[in-house]
Amino acid sequence: PDGYYFSNDPNFVYVQGDHIAAHAVYTTDGDSYTSAYLSIQQSTFQTEDAREFVVGDAEVTQLTVRGQAAIFVEDALLMTVQDRSGNNVNLPVDYLMWEENGYFFVIDATELSKEQMIKIAESLK
Repeated sequence: PDGYYFSNDPNFVYVQGDHIAAHAVYTTDGDSYTSAYLSIQQSTFQTEDAREFVVGDAEVTQLTVRGQAAIFVEDALLMTVQDRSGNNVNLPVDYLMWEENGYFFVIDATELSKEQMIKIAESLK
């Protein structure tokens, strides 16, 4: 989205046999820990790799993205950062997740709306 820039950290592509994982982070000022944050992840997903994703009291909505069943998690308190005073602060993060053609996708962001996140998902190639 406008105003976001590719961050230096933590980005990677990992391939081992048939498994792939890719992670890209975008921020508004280059620091993924103190500015608006957007992360796009893609990986192969095996049933035996399934993990419980605990979101506490966050609101979970089912929707459709790219013609696939998806879930949107709003304001999950899963990220802790330090504020400018050095205090730990729980940062609410929104998540958009779906499976498509054998891949599992996760988009998470701290300051984008659900509609903006869906637009990003729909634009992936």
